[in-house]
Amino acid sequence: MNIKLAIAAAGVALFAVALLAVRGSHHAKTADPADRRTSSSRPAATPAFLDGTALLPFDGGQISQAAGLATRFAATFASHRYDETPSAYLNRLAPMMSPQLRTVVERAAADPATLTQRRRLQQITTAHARPEAIRALGPTSITFLVAVTEHVATAHANRADTDHYALTLARTADQDDDGSGGWRVYAVEFASTGNTGQITATRQPAS
Repeated sequence: MNIKLAIAAAGVALFAVALLAVRGSHHAKTADPADRRTSSSRPAATPAFLDGTALLPFDGGQISQAAGLATRFAATFASHRYDETPSAYLNRLAPMMSPQLRTVVERAAADPATLTQRRRLQQITTAHARPEAIRALGPTSITFLVAVTEHVATAHANRADTDHYALTLARTADQDDDGSGGWRVYAVEFASTGNTGQITATRQPAS
């Protein structure tokens, strides 16, 4: 009797195992389509956002070279001595500016009224400049806003003035070895009067 019960129990156990195996197999088969649907509905990976600097007409090094030249030019442009000839003043600026701008600066530097006033006051102006912002960025040019602090010494007094200039620079075909990267100043104006990127004339710093 005990033997019969044992055999019966074993048979029930085998039947249960077989039933579970059949159910598991059926579940696995029906799960495949769902898995495929889930996989196909997943969105494609989003590519990394394009680096914005790739959209600029100049790379970081070129912009830094232009900013450096704009700063040097502004400081030199605003520095002058009563005993310095216009040609000596012009020679300091000439390597940094375009031929078109040179003509305008040459005419302004030789202004008789300005020269007479500086000699009468024995005026010496030493300027320091720092770039503040980019006002305009074009395919071939950059306009910088530059703050210039002028330390003015005369026979009677000393003072410090601060002016803001807008300088437009463009690259030439020549790549000079002076660290300018081929940049030249094409326009210089007081920032308050305009110069939004056009290649135009200039004004002399106030005496």
